[in-house]
Amino acid sequence: MIRCVEIAAAAGTIALCGGPYSNFAAVEAFLAATGDIPDRVNEFVWESKTDDAAIDAWLVGLGVQGICATHSGLPWIRTTARGFWCNVGVLGRPPHEGTRSVSYARLDFATGGNAPRPVLVRLDYDAAPVAAAMRTEGLPEAFAQSLEQGVWTTCSAILPPAERGVAARFDTPTTTTTTTTITT
Repeated sequence: MIRCVEIAAAAGTIALCGGPYSNFAAVEAFLAATGDIPDRVNEFVWESKTDDAAIDAWLVGLGVQGICATHSGLPWIRTTARGFWCNVGVLGRPPHEGTRSVSYARLDFATGGNAPRPVLVRLDYDAAPVAAAMRTEGLPEAFAQSLEQGVWTTCSAILPPAERGVAARFDTPTTTTTTTTITT
């Protein structure tokens, strides 16, 4: 969903994360009421296929300094002349790097009213109990394998050639979970 947020002057950091599913009906209704940005609600915005001019047009159209999104699932940040685009990644899916990790984004706000600075953060965790819970619930085996292998075992054909290879997506801070609780 597109949401413009006013941040209180006292805010220092905000964490942003995406899930593996999008509520397209809610976004479609929002766009019907407010305009046509992005161009399509189900538009994948890939780092290799998106130029600075497109990002700047979205920034200007929304009247914002930055856009944080998740739909494509691969984490990346691009700074342009008008602001930034931050694809925050997805907490429920690895970033196609061959590692058992997921990502989220953090917006750091400097004092003095400067624009926020997006930072991608890798979250390392024990994928085994999550994969086991997926199997217990009867989810497709490919979903569990994706977590265990750290690669996209489904939908990788939609990735542009530049993103299709299994490779490091970013080099940023890492957070490691110390416990994992699964309830079924």
